[in-house]
Amino acid sequence: MNLSNVCHGDFTTIPKELFDFARRQVANALMYKGDERRREDRHPMVVPVRMVAIDEENEPTGEAFQVVTRDVSNGSIGIIHFDEILGDRYAIHLSLAQTDVYLAVEIVWTGGLGPFYGAAGRYLEKLDDFPAYW
Repeated sequence: MNLSNVCHGDFTTIPKELFDFARRQVANALMYKGDERRREDRHPMVVPVRMVAIDEENEPTGEAFQVVTRDVSNGSIGIIHFDEILGDRYAIHLSLAQTDVYLAVEIVWTGGLGPFYGAAGRYLEKLDDFPAYW
């Protein structure tokens, strides 16, 4: 299995231990052969993501930070981070297929994931731009 096919983007600003953990999570997901209980297909991949907490008008309410994806689907995203994601609405920016994607997401799950924290977000709407300075 070649993990370079599922790792996309510039990881120079992502701490190595977070990137390595995310790669192991994706490798495990790719090797999993059990039943899938989710309704939509998830695509395991590691992509750097910028996030910022936002209000209902999509205005930032905190400082932007970086996470990495664990998986992406048509309606949701799984992420891994050093700290627990505590808010419920975030703007995200990621690049897929040389295209910048800006979305508002609602966090629907958060919890411990080994030495890090995981979260899952449901896409709410497409944004025109990332609402915070980087």
